[in-house]
Amino acid sequence: MKTRILSSLVALPLVFGIIYLGGAYILGLLVLVTGLALFELNRAFKVRDEFLWIMPLLLSFWAYGEVFLTRQPMGLQTFAVLLLLLLSYYALRYPKVPFRWVLVSFFNYFYVVFLLGFLLATRLHPAFGSVLVWLVFVIAFGSDTFAYFTGVALGRHKLAPVVSPKKTVEGAVGGLLGSSLLGGLFGLFLSYKGILLGGNPFWLFALVGLGGSLLAQLGDLAASALKRESEVKDFGHLIPGHGGIVDRLDSIVFAAPYVYYAAMHLLD
Repeated sequence: MKTRILSSLVALPLVFGIIYLGGAYILGLLVLVTGLALFELNRAFKVRDEFLWIMPLLLSFWAYGEVFLTRQPMGLQTFAVLLLLLLSYYALRYPKVPFRWVLVSFFNYFYVVFLLGFLLATRLHPAFGSVLVWLVFVIAFGSDTFAYFTGVALGRHKLAPVVSPKKTVEGAVGGLLGSSLLGGLFGLFLSYKGILLGGNPFWLFALVGLGGSLLAQLGDLAASALKRESEVKDFGHLIPGHGGIVDRLDSIVFAAPYVYYAAMHLLD
């Protein structure tokens, strides 16, 4: 626990500082995170072909650049290009490259690049991106924190024992309620600062927090299932006490698209 806390105290101010600066800084951070995440996922699923993780990484420059310029979630163009490249490479390298590796590479691109693109699109919103981007982290980290402590204190009934034996129903409920509370407080803060258009009530943000927590917890469970499937305890060891990059992204990548569309609706 001590190692986990110390790692957070070192890493979070750096990451949050880059997100606060925005612009090319967050673009560079996402490219770095993407490269590390793709490496971890391919290693976990034993994809032994450098092309199959380098190509998605190279395409992420195009994808994130598109989001950076349009300030909208990325389109499907890079998916089409990636699929054509992967299938062409598969045909040229057959049978040395198993089709399973191609599927993993395509999935990794969607899981990391496409979903993280929503975090970038939220941050780049021309009016309120510098504020709303924090709602992703409030929901993801708040849900995880409340679920953990509620589970430790009150947990009795297993939530998904095969996938994640330590998670409990009580902890999941605590995460939902805690994230809803934090979402409501976030809305109150924005209203107090006069940031919101139309004076949207805090309870709408509480509902966003509730739905975001549900997705964040599903993202955590999905990552646990992927680890079970690939037979690894953690995707990496880059962050002491936390595991790898993917281990820290699991709830964020599920919450980011939801927060983006919910926030855009609240701003209408």
